[in-house]
Amino acid sequence: MTLWYANLDAPATQALLPCLHHIRLPDPPASTAPTLPDHLWHLFWNADPGQIDPRRDATVIAHRAMTTSDPEAIAWAVSHLPAAAFEEALGYRGTPADAVAWLRACRAKEAPDAAA
Repeated sequence: MTLWYANLDAPATQALLPCLHHIRLPDPPASTAPTLPDHLWHLFWNADPGQIDPRRDATVIAHRAMTTSDPEAIAWAVSHLPAAAFEEALGYRGTPADAVAWLRACRAKEAPDAAA
């Protein structure tokens, strides 16, 4: 698997950022079950992933997503968790300094007009 990273300090990337805030992820399917998908269980190596409830444990899931380099985990978390979970997870120990971008992405998803 090839993993690509954007150089957020590059002038070309900076020029794109105003355009990118208009991008919206599709809404998750209405039938989304309140269970953690099997392909994300590796993030919870020190817990029983089958017992993790995305509604109850949204903040913990958000924190794990912010501290991983797994693009599927990141996409799932941003698509399925509320911005409040990311906001609370910002206070967790070990949260990366640039994690505020996760919060912005979730806020934009929940209120597209407020993202500007």
